[in-house]
Amino acid sequence: MSTRGESNQAEQGAPATRELNARRSRSRPLLLALLIAVLALAVGRAQAAGPTISEPVSLVAGAGPQDIHRGPDGNMWFTELGRERVGRITPATNALTEFTAGIPAGSKPDGITAGPDGNVWFTEFGRDRIARINPWTGVVTEFSGVTAGGGPERIVTGPDHNLWFTERLGARIGRINPTTGVITEYSAGLTPGSLPGRIVVGPDGNLWFNELLGGIGRINPATGVITEFPLPAGVVPAGIIGGADGNLWFTERIGNLIGRLNPKTGAITTFSTGLSAGAGPNGITRGPDGALWFTEILSNGVGRITYDGVISEPLTVPSANTFPNVIQPGPRHTLWVVESAGTHIARIDNIPPRERDDDGDEGD
Repeated sequence: MSTRGESNQAEQGAPATRELNARRSRSRPLLLALLIAVLALAVGRAQAAGPTISEPVSLVAGAGPQDIHRGPDGNMWFTELGRERVGRITPATNALTEFTAGIPAGSKPDGITAGPDGNVWFTEFGRDRIARINPWTGVVTEFSGVTAGGGPERIVTGPDHNLWFTERLGARIGRINPTTGVITEYSAGLTPGSLPGRIVVGPDGNLWFNELLGGIGRINPATGVITEFPLPAGVVPAGIIGGADGNLWFTERIGNLIGRLNPKTGAITTFSTGLSAGAGPNGITRGPDGALWFTEILSNGVGRITYDGVISEPLTVPSANTFPNVIQPGPRHTLWVVESAGTHIARIDNIPPRERDDDGDEGD
């Protein structure tokens, strides 16, 4: 049985307890706001530091990675021409998985892209085949139908839901139906021996490709009609991408410049101010910051150009003499670079994003 004194002590302590609880309740929003501010400051400092490049994925010497693309499963898929395999990188952990089953010796996997059917498709330069790999099972299926000696190189999903590819040695453009596997080839209008390389979907709904003999080509996916746009003498295009400004942008490693082609008029504008001598611009893609990013294959760097033509060279690949080739966007505002003469796949982080991301294919 409680005494009166104990009852009075309890009554006197109640207001103090209520006040303490009230103070705790009032402090919680302040602590939360402080935590948010600290996190925002940390993110701001990371972005202010600018983009960073690392080499988180190591390959065996002689792998010869050629192309890379984000797959339908959200992973980064790439080809190894030297060791004849297809690789998969899990961006969250940078874990590497390589696939060899179903890829015969001499196949020389080259171009790679995400297909409209949920598979990953790649070219076999050495065996004149187009192949697909199921990203969930790793099962590879090959398709014949490329003319012997064609040398299929780069590949992209077209606006017609077919896959389109270039035949470097045969000077043809090919199309494969992902459902039937039927291949159709186009050569009318294409200069013999023009060496078509990278192929991308343009902002006008056509397919555009570079020609190493000095031209840019366009093929209408509905009609198959090919039109060529000659470049100035000595200009050898390496990579090509459709820009968010409605133009085609290309790199030129020999002349050391970045070019812009108006698809409506064919007018060409070139940019070189800001490029280091002998940089050798090569692959090119649209970055998450609303600019175009490109590799510098001869100076071992990565550059950036705005749609106004302002060029900067913010990054150097950590390892020397890696021949940075293709550059492609990945998840979480990253860019990925294949080092064709090195032993790594490089990754670029801390690119300040803009409100609406751009995505696209890139250079050769």
